[in-house]
Amino acid sequence: MDLCIYDAGKSIPGSYTEHGTYYEDDCHAIELALSHNSTAKDSIPDDPIHQRGNGIRSVIKKVITENGGEVLLASRNGYLYINSRGEYEYNLGGVITGTLITLRLKPNRVPQIMDQSELQFSNPYVYKK
Repeated sequence: MDLCIYDAGKSIPGSYTEHGTYYEDDCHAIELALSHNSTAKDSIPDDPIHQRGNGIRSVIKKVITENGGEVLLASRNGYLYINSRGEYEYNLGGVITGTLITLRLKPNRVPQIMDQSELQFSNPYVYKK
């Protein structure tokens, strides 16, 4: 299953530009965003507990390590692709207004949680007009 989240805002590099944070190119800005470098007003530098903007990193880690899925993070002219083995590639050349996160999730089997008695269950919630 592919899940895409798109924010048509200023983009990750655009946010760093607006806040006067130096970055080499748009790929470097993406790397900064995944390295505790938040531009949120209420963030406290060097204090990860009081930083905002850590959600992307947490989601990426869970998708790769717990699900074995893949991630594409594109923002303005840069993108980061991470495969299911955690191998990654940054690249320039994409053009997107804002930021797009695509999560490719592997289907996981759900263990059987129903016991046999539930198979003979009748619905007590009968609809009456």
